[in-house]
Amino acid sequence: MGPLGIALREIARRRRGLLVPLAVVVCVAAIFTVVWTLRDATVQRVRRVMAQMGNNLLFVPREASTDNYYSARGVQAEMSSDLAEELCARCPITSKHATHFVAKFQRRVRVNDAEVILTGFHVIHGGHRPKEPRRRRSFLDDHLEPGHAILGSEAARLAKLEKGEKFSVGGGEFTVKYVLPEFGVLDDSRIWARLDEVQALYGKDGVIHGVDALGCMCSGPYFESIKKETATRMPQLRMLHRAVVADTRVKSRVAVEGVGGVVILVVMILGAVAILAMMTSEVRERRREIGVLLAMGAGGGRVALMFLPKIVLVGALGGLLGWGLGTVLAVYAGPAIGDLGPEIKIRAFTGLASRTALYGALFALAASLPGLVRAVRMDPVDALREL
Repeated sequence: MGPLGIALREIARRRRGLLVPLAVVVCVAAIFTVVWTLRDATVQRVRRVMAQMGNNLLFVPREASTDNYYSARGVQAEMSSDLAEELCARCPITSKHATHFVAKFQRRVRVNDAEVILTGFHVIHGGHRPKEPRRRRSFLDDHLEPGHAILGSEAARLAKLEKGEKFSVGGGEFTVKYVLPEFGVLDDSRIWARLDEVQALYGKDGVIHGVDALGCMCSGPYFESIKKETATRMPQLRMLHRAVVADTRVKSRVAVEGVGGVVILVVMILGAVAILAMMTSEVRERRREIGVLLAMGAGGGRVALMFLPKIVLVGALGGLLGWGLGTVLAVYAGPAIGDLGPEIKIRAFTGLASRTALYGALFALAASLPGLVRAVRMDPVDALREL
């Protein structure tokens, strides 16, 4: 009889003794799945909030005045759009978690007697890719049709504009696609439109004022080396770093992952103690059976086969059931548990099923190992004294 047959026979004979380890593995796997799934959703929310705080990294021409750039007043240094494309191709931060690289052209304008910042933008790096699931992090992920604009809350209030209304600026006419919520930053006073349309209004095709890097983890010891490398590769640009926003983003992500890791660790420790106690109890109950096998010349491998296949099978089954339970809890109860809001879509990780089954088997095996070693090393003379 093979290991699978032995495992099924053991399960059929000792069903009650398997309920505890099965339930423990299901609970551990379910909590692992819930934490994993909600961590992904929470990171989505953190990214959205951080993205609305504005960029934490900015590239402008070396001769640019930061005051003029941030306020969009006075003469602003210009750069070529081709330089922005080269920046995204050569900048090491492109591969360091930056969600978007956005080229911008901006002007102070008056709309309905209100002074606002007209900003043309184009996502150079970080836009939606057709083969990837759509995950909207900010308005930058929305496709903006020609002749449409997105208004910051303050710009909409001052210009007295609402969704669907039309307005004119610089000789062009735009329709308000929607109004952004208030974030308490300068971007509240912006009107966002397509880069090519804003450039055409002022006869500045192929010209931009800067490139924003959004969502990158531009903090920590490695950042200084990246900064020097970028300066060497692109000496004609200045890199401005908003450390407060960057540090807030990093700390938020670390906090989310840290809490999830602590919860999983605590549950695994408690579950391992429960499985070890069950395994120790079963070995104690089967001392006579083990003693007879050892006295008849059976080796430790034969004794291990009494427990090992069953443990692995129960662990894998528990991991699979736990994944299913955890996914259902995360998808249906997650928004209420995490207060994530309706805009965050919780994804079911189907690829996590095989992983939890494997982890469940390894976890059950590791937790049972001390009891299994005790059974294999049992002295047959001491075991047979109980006959």
